[in-house]
Amino acid sequence: MKFTTGVFGALIAASAAAAAAAAAAQDSPIIHDGEFNFLSAQFGDEWAAQDIRID
Repeated sequence: MKFTTGVFGALIAASAAAAAAAAAAQDSPIIHDGEFNFLSAQFGDEWAAQDIRID
């Protein structure tokens, strides 16, 4: 029983650490590469219209 509790506690701690890392990653802006910029030039207006419909 003690081993199971320890493993469960470790899983909870790992999950909390992963959630904190994900939250911290969202604070920085997304860095786009050249391929994104190329596609954005072609489909940017369409993507913007889709974003409005989704939001």
